[in-house]
Amino acid sequence: MDYFFLGRKEDEERAHPVLNCLDAKSGAMFTAKSKKGDDDYVTKRVVDIIKRLGYSKVVIKSDQEPAIVELQLDIAKRRGYGDYGVGTGVENSKVGDSNSNGKIERAI
Repeated sequence: MDYFFLGRKEDEERAHPVLNCLDAKSGAMFTAKSKKGDDDYVTKRVVDIIKRLGYSKVVIKSDQEPAIVELQLDIAKRRGYGDYGVGTGVENSKVGDSNSNGKIERAI
């Protein structure tokens, strides 16, 4: 998963962050208009999509940007309760290593 912006990132008042997610197994992509960081709507949406895809165990990969790391941890925490099951790993690329997150970078 990774964020991209609709509009110019430099013009933060007009730019809209969007979370883009790619299921590496099926190739399915989904997006959610977001705000960076604590965003309960996006957390719920990602958890729901993981459930709809039928996965009990997943690894959520992204870069090491603080806002997306926070989102990854929120997703993992939310999946640890209720009907969602457990088994959410978090993996982040090394600083400066965009190839390790290449699938989502190419999708964006």
